[in-house]
Amino acid sequence: HGGRGVEVVTVALWVCTLVRVTSGTIDVGEIIAMIAYVAFYIAGFDEVPGVRGVTPGLQLYGLASGGAFSHPVMIRGIDLAGEMASGQMGQMLLDETRPAWPLQDGQPTGVLVGAQLAESLGVGEPGTQMTLEYASRASDELVRRTLPAVSRFRSGLSYFDEHVVFIPLSLAQEMA
Repeated sequence: HGGRGVEVVTVALWVCTLVRVTSGTIDVGEIIAMIAYVAFYIAGFDEVPGVRGVTPGLQLYGLASGGAFSHPVMIRGIDLAGEMASGQMGQMLLDETRPAWPLQDGQPTGVLVGAQLAESLGVGEPGTQMTLEYASRASDELVRRTLPAVSRFRSGLSYFDEHVVFIPLSLAQEMA
């Protein structure tokens, strides 16, 4: 309005599928067809005029802990390189302008933590350890992961900055 255009628009399409078979049979062909349809639909987003890129993501819920404090969080697995290429993530980071996930046993690890959450928990400085707790879908048990903080971020949305952490997509897939 007033002659100003929108520079960044973020559209999130989260597709969560949980299939639990308790009895009977399941038609695998139907599941494959549904996944193929969703993949085709998502693949078309990058052809929309003005869209700079499409990146995958995975969302989980759990607790983030630092010291004696814990806080409920949304754990979002992201493709960091893809998010940085879109431009928006780089604008939100406070500690690192070109972050990379550190490697542990050859696998990416680490956490980007909202600035307000980092302050509440006393974590967030690069290298500080933070614990994420979540329910394992495979065993229905509580699992704890301690990860190094890579950077803090500030999105400008207080709820987001208080309740969101980003982790490597491959780690989120392992956790789910």
